Amino acid sequence: LVALESTVITHGLPYPHNLALARDVEGIVRACGAEPRTIGIIQGELIAGLTAA
Repeated sequence: LVALESTVITHGLPYPHNLALARDVEGIVRACGAEPRTIGIIQGELIAGLTAA
């Protein structure tokens, strides 16, 4: 399990480059045999495993 921070999505890069980079990094983690989990806080709740929805 590899925790990935969500700042690159929200503040790091402009759309659509932010989502493309996040997906690319998740793919690299999977290719190395691990499970990626993007983490973030939504309405005060910590979420480990953000999805595109």
